[in-house]
Amino acid sequence: MKTILLASALASGGSERGCWRAPRALTPWKPRLRTYERSVQPRPWPDQAAIALSAAGSLHRRAALLRRSGGRPLLIGGDHSEAIGFWSGIAAVCGHSLGMIWIDAHLDSHTPASSASQRLHGMPLAVLLGQGDQRWRPLLGERAIFSPAHTTIIAYRSYEEAEYTLLTRLGVTLISADELRRRGWPAVWRAARRRARQGDRAYGVSLDLDALSPHCAPGVSVPVPGGLDVAHLWPSWRQLGHDRHCKGLEIAEFNPAHDRRGRTQTLLRRLIAEHVPRRRMHREDAHERACLLPTF
Repeated sequence: MKTILLASALASGGSERGCWRAPRALTPWKPRLRTYERSVQPRPWPDQAAIALSAAGSLHRRAALLRRSGGRPLLIGGDHSEAIGFWSGIAAVCGHSLGMIWIDAHLDSHTPASSASQRLHGMPLAVLLGQGDQRWRPLLGERAIFSPAHTTIIAYRSYEEAEYTLLTRLGVTLISADELRRRGWPAVWRAARRRARQGDRAYGVSLDLDALSPHCAPGVSVPVPGGLDVAHLWPSWRQLGHDRHCKGLEIAEFNPAHDRRGRTQTLLRRLIAEHVPRRRMHREDAHERACLLPTF
């Protein structure tokens, strides 16, 4: 299955606008990127509802089109509210609720009733599980985009009680950073992947870069101490390219404004290079390509 890159410059749902520059950092693949959103100032919900709904609709249509073509979309962005349009577009083509492996330092499961900040990037998982503001209903339809029983959140370590309560009530599997350290990444990953694929179900993987240790990925908007060592993630990320059940991939919350010495950008490019054949990169990018493979 060919992986096709899709870039999001969405920043309206976050706490700052730095994420809109994420696509500009992907020079080796720039001709193949499809950037759907212009830069906007972050705004609380529902002040930015019209912008968010429009952006999500555009990304929904693009993701669905790429999926219908037989490709596996890989979304690079962008604040994590981009997930609403992206995954709803993939689910529309699959025809059923998706399984999901959501790797994130945060639970992203507030609703407007529970969120103190009213930032949309803290709400996407709740929306995709069928909760939250009814304004999303025309885009998402009547069913949840993610099946709670087939959804696992991994590496969370910063959350509010209302999010935890909602997710446990729905039956989502929650693996904290502490539990991840106790059980080890391989065991947690195998169980999450088995759960997501159960019953021959299509599924996706959403990686928020703040799930990783800030030492590995400092270029995020809301860093949280601790986190996943990228060396543990690597073999699992690589194997997704051969999994026919995996219909989409997402890497969210890259904020170049906070990157140090290009560390996060280099990591991001390496993650992309695992799924986009290097023969599709320009010949003049050979030196750049050699720089994508540091040892972490």
